[in-house]
Amino acid sequence: MDDYGVLKIISTSGRVTAQLNRTYLTDAGHGSTYMNRKYYRPFYNDIYHLGYYYFDHGLMRVRVIEHERLEGDIVNYITADDDILIDPYGNEFKIPAGYKLVSYSDGILLLERDGKYGYYHRGGYWIAQPVYTYAMPFVEGIGIIGDADGFKGAVDTAGNTVIPFAYTDITTPSSGIIACYSESTGWKLLAKVEK
Repeated sequence: MDDYGVLKIISTSGRVTAQLNRTYLTDAGHGSTYMNRKYYRPFYNDIYHLGYYYFDHGLMRVRVIEHERLEGDIVNYITADDDILIDPYGNEFKIPAGYKLVSYSDGILLLERDGKYGYYHRGGYWIAQPVYTYAMPFVEGIGIIGDADGFKGAVDTAGNTVIPFAYTDITTPSSGIIACYSESTGWKLLAKVEK
């Protein structure tokens, strides 16, 4: 990160592999306009912001801000403020059109559109269709999702259901332990095990 908060990608040999700041010319409908596109660190720092500052399965999450560069005008109009994924050379990973990137971890994108969440694999396919009303980022290879009826379950990175949709609360894994709650059984502790 430079003195202005703009990110740079530097290889282990110390070489800058991607300069994440560029200016380009666009036709904005009212004549040509210069645009600035810069990549920044996250605005917040919580569990939903996993994937920043490091490469996970070859991709890193960054915040991109675009604004018009107006000569002699102190007002810069922000035209985009989004989170995207890039590779080590600054190439953008394309997510399905119309979806917002909520989180990225364990090689899985948590995407949202119109209040519906789904998990999208970095290989370009859904492992959990975007029909859920609740979703947490993947932690330790487990993603917690919930339906409109208030029931939650969990899937692994292949999309297999590993905890049935029978609980009203499920915590994210911590050292392989997951706590699940239902009114009929109360709290249960589950442990991840190898197959």
